[in-house]
Amino acid sequence: MGRTLSKGDYEKKETEPKSSCVASNTGKARQSGDLHVAQEEVQKRLILTQLEYVFSRVHELPSGQVVAILLCELMALKAGATVRECKISLAGNRELDLGDPDDIPCYDKLIRGLPQFPPLVLNRWLRGEVSLPRGRKLTGIIIATGWESVPAEYPDEMPAAIKLSVIDEHGNHLQFRLRAGVDRSAKRIYERKLRERWDTVRSKPHVGLYEPGESQLAGQEKTLWRDRQRATSRSAGNQRNDAISNIPRASDL
Repeated sequence: MGRTLSKGDYEKKETEPKSSCVASNTGKARQSGDLHVAQEEVQKRLILTQLEYVFSRVHELPSGQVVAILLCELMALKAGATVRECKISLAGNRELDLGDPDDIPCYDKLIRGLPQFPPLVLNRWLRGEVSLPRGRKLTGIIIATGWESVPAEYPDEMPAAIKLSVIDEHGNHLQFRLRAGVDRSAKRIYERKLRERWDTVRSKPHVGLYEPGESQLAGQEKTLWRDRQRATSRSAGNQRNDAISNIPRASDL
């Protein structure tokens, strides 16, 4: 049975040198079919480097939404490099979509503490909305969202593997391996506040359907209604007696 990683192990990993994820195209063999020649013709087109791991997080929100925020550096090595398609998956092949800040609750809280505020969002380049500038490093965050929860075997702060796959304008398939620490703090805070709210409600004395003032008012209205009913009954009774008294007696005929 494997040893369970402690927080110290995670911190030790964070001190390891940063790795640069370099993607290249598949390269087509020449008509001679020489595979070795094809491998030498592989052209590096994109560089995606994950920066400080501590700033890359996978948040689980109270609504059930999962938000991955990855601090990265993106650069094109060839002019006109454009991403035509991008797919992101979390541990367990849970697919994520490139998200927009406006669609994420408490977005400002999630990006609090990043080196640059507000950060540059790299999603527009990964969607292919604009071409990547050649030789210029774009430093910012990748935002990905989904609705499948992080597997329970991933405790807080444990790094979760993230795979980012793109297809460039030439149809080349490129893959990058990233990681981000699991963070359920927003969900825990919400659940704690919800418990406190329910505890407060349960601790209040039960006053029935009406509040004290409302109960007294309702009682007064009920008394007035009863008095009106009695007055109406007495009036009807008097009218009936008067009608009876006006009926001629047999002896008077």
